[in-house]
Amino acid sequence: MAQIDFDLARYIAHRKGRVLQRARDGAAYGFSRELRHRRNLIALRPVAFAIDATSRQWKGSAKRELIAASTRATSASHTRLYKAAEAAANALSLEHRPPVYVSDTNAPVGAWALGTDDDCLIVIHPLWLDALSESELQAVIGRTLGYVQNNLVPYITALYYLEHDAFFFVRWIVTPAILALRAWSKRADVTCDRAGLICTRSAGITVASILRTTGAFTGPLDYDSLSDPATLPTGPVSELVAEKKHLKHRIAALHVFSKTYLYSQLIGQAVPEGMATDKADELVAEILEG
Repeated sequence: MAQIDFDLARYIAHRKGRVLQRARDGAAYGFSRELRHRRNLIALRPVAFAIDATSRQWKGSAKRELIAASTRATSASHTRLYKAAEAAANALSLEHRPPVYVSDTNAPVGAWALGTDDDCLIVIHPLWLDALSESELQAVIGRTLGYVQNNLVPYITALYYLEHDAFFFVRWIVTPAILALRAWSKRADVTCDRAGLICTRSAGITVASILRTTGAFTGPLDYDSLSDPATLPTGPVSELVAEKKHLKHRIAALHVFSKTYLYSQLIGQAVPEGMATDKADELVAEILEG
């Protein structure tokens, strides 16, 4: 009988190494104020308890239940989604891409990175597969992979279950944990929107994907006008942005990052140019506070 050489300690070290490598890669474009906020976040007892409870539930039954109710995207099924995920992972230089699933129609509408730092998956609602163009789909999947690359999955997973399936949490932690994680998620949006932009290399496409997935907006969108921060949106888009203050902030923050030296480097611009990332983060912080 053949022997299998399995070294548990080496395997665990390998998994931890992947997490650390993602942290280094994500830190290059991650919003610095998100990282600062996250360090304070974990010190809050309700948040720490929520993340711990979610992690235990994920390892117990939550992951199995989610997979059982979903369909995995492969090169043969949900081909467009599978190709978008492959292209996004390559654009982000994400070596180990988590599997991507299409949820049941009764699941919460959205695209999610759920699980733990070293065991996660991507799940997207089927509504968005029809609503998004191929390039917009790549932006959304790239944005979701931004949670993975920046090791944000435990936090967004805790928020997901607190909002949609909170029965396994101790009651007293639910409200304070939701409030704290929602405040954090607004900063995480900045980081993950940047990941989507890196994948598409188009501010217009990335902004369009944000609009379509915020308020279920449908209809034609002009990528060229959306790529210009000086061009004010009109019609239903204007109304949507006016109604949602954070949406307006996300779009403005994305445009700031599109003008950075780092972004021009990441997309392979022949002669990189633009502002320093630190300066961009200062401007984005002012936008979020406005």
